[in-house]
Amino acid sequence: MGNQRSHRDTGNARCYRDIAITEVEYAALAAQVEAAFDERLASRSQELAELTENRKRLQNESDKLLAAHFADAIDLDTLKRHQDRIRAGLADIDRRLASEHDHHEGSCKQLSTALRLLVDCATLYARTDEHGKRLANQAFTDGIEISEDEQATIRLAEPFTALTPASTDVRCSSLGISWWCGLGGWTR
Repeated sequence: MGNQRSHRDTGNARCYRDIAITEVEYAALAAQVEAAFDERLASRSQELAELTENRKRLQNESDKLLAAHFADAIDLDTLKRHQDRIRAGLADIDRRLASEHDHHEGSCKQLSTALRLLVDCATLYARTDEHGKRLANQAFTDGIEISEDEQATIRLAEPFTALTPASTDVRCSSLGISWWCGLGGWTR
């Protein structure tokens, strides 16, 4: 079993070296990711501008209603009813604006972090213990298959599939059997 584990580790290390990217590739990919997110945000700018305009309109309406109440033009129940409607509208707009911002910032940051991990993934895998290697396999892959003809195929997990080629084939040590590395660890 120990010898088979050594063969698997060698094959996996080769897979990680093959999917690793350089600092130059990182910089280029990070710029592409940022440009894509900026383009998406720009395409949504009309909707965001409309939300911001609706927010201002509701705030102005709230101010006018309050002024009308103070001028005894509307009663308290009418003021409360309209203020509740306005508060609900403002809360919905604020939620949508925050969601858009969080989605943009969070997704962009996640992809940037994933790219940064790809720069060091081979070193990370080579220098870590068994538990760390299992965690790396779980984080980076949906599985690594080593076939009977000694080819390792790494199936990258999201978001890595969007950042690198869909699969990578490398020569592995002779195993003579087919191994599959799923999320639970190696099985035969």
